[in-house]
Amino acid sequence: MMVASTIITDDRSTEELQKRFGELLDENVVLKETLKQNNDSMKEQFSLIASCQEDMLKTHKLHKEKFDETRELVEKLRQENRKLKDDIVRLSNTEIVTNGETKSGASSTVEFVTSPDDDTINKLTAQLELVEKQRRQVCMVKGNQI
Repeated sequence: MMVASTIITDDRSTEELQKRFGELLDENVVLKETLKQNNDSMKEQFSLIASCQEDMLKTHKLHKEKFDETRELVEKLRQENRKLKDDIVRLSNTEIVTNGETKSGASSTVEFVTSPDDDTINKLTAQLELVEKQRRQVCMVKGNQI
């Protein structure tokens, strides 16, 4: 109690306390303003991150759709390739009978696409052209025989 009364009665101590209290209030105001600015900055950054994440998810979805489309296209090309191979084998195994002689159909060598790493579309196009050429040859041989 005695210490409290001396602090209160001492004018110099009261002035120092008031000055210190004022400094603390000023510091508190500065800290509140800094905290508010930091919070606003963090909100902006969070919004930016959320926006970027949303864009990334949209891009990811588009890429996934493109990959699915590409996968389907590759599967269709593989099926077409199998069909073309079967057609080539069928045409190659077709025997043509003329005047009692047996002649085999197309005699060209065919290069099949075996690796999806190759330029598949160009190879498929070349195979298709070769099959068409062989088909024409077979048709011409049949036409000449009639």
